[in-house]
Amino acid sequence: MPACRICKTRIPMNTTGVQAYRCRICGKTFCRTHFVLPRGVCLLCAGFSEEEALRRKNPRTASLIKAGVR
Repeated sequence: MPACRICKTRIPMNTTGVQAYRCRICGKTFCRTHFVLPRGVCLLCAGFSEEEALRRKNPRTASLIKAGVR
């Protein structure tokens, strides 16, 4: 099982619908939470710091939660 380079969790490839993502810039493996799918890059290559990437549970909703929208 591959592991995400940011959160270090194992990605269960035997589960239906789960896949590992490889960054097209650095070539490392990431989980969906730490990967920017439209760009094909990880959060680190997209310009986020490692600390900020670790804090983000879900990059799609992080700005909405910060703004108080649920």
